[in-house]
Amino acid sequence: LNEDLVVTLGEIGEREGIDHVLIETTGIADPLPIGHAVTRPELDDRFRLDALVTTIDVLNVEKTMAEYAECAQQVRRADILLYTKADVASDAVFLSAQKSVTEANPHARQLRNDEPAALSIILDSGLEGLSRITTGEALSHGHSFDSVAVEVGGRCTIRLAFEEFLESLPAEVFRAKGLVRLDDELGMLVFHVVGGRMDLWMDEERNENGRLVFIGRGIDSTALRAEVFDLFGMEQA
Repeated sequence: LNEDLVVTLGEIGEREGIDHVLIETTGIADPLPIGHAVTRPELDDRFRLDALVTTIDVLNVEKTMAEYAECAQQVRRADILLYTKADVASDAVFLSAQKSVTEANPHARQLRNDEPAALSIILDSGLEGLSRITTGEALSHGHSFDSVAVEVGGRCTIRLAFEEFLESLPAEVFRAKGLVRLDDELGMLVFHVVGGRMDLWMDEERNENGRLVFIGRGIDSTALRAEVFDLFGMEQA
């Protein structure tokens, strides 16, 4: 299957106008090898693995995890867990399912299918799309999503310090992305973090003001801004 997938993705990569490719596995698949297929050398100049998303049927997940190892494995592999049927489950059923899933994977970011911004948070992997959410959809629905955007202008930071900052982001941050300047490097570093996955790449043609965007739930925006300002040697306003 992975060889067929690589061939198919190669063909898709030749087309124009495609922003995202969603790969839906079978119900018994281990998603990790499929994710690794996207990072093959013949594809890595056209594709980037954004996130492994596992949908959680809250009405049946506890029974299914107990009976099928594949189900528990899919939960453990996820960067994002999307609860389905959350809108029809009782509070007690949902909380019980959430407890079991969180014990299996305490690091994944969790979303409910009845949160209007959930799909956008999963799919908007571009900087432009994320900026649109921060000023619009994620905040306008009255749901408990937070967004923090920080402009750092032309200031630079050290790559190692910046990577350590991204690795230490609080669990309340579902997504982080943006572009920044690094000391003694041409162009700009583009970064993207979702769940436990971190992607960074240099764009030597990019020349604009640095900016960082964070989306999540319950973010301490004051503390996060202070960390960014300290990282870039900026005075807080």
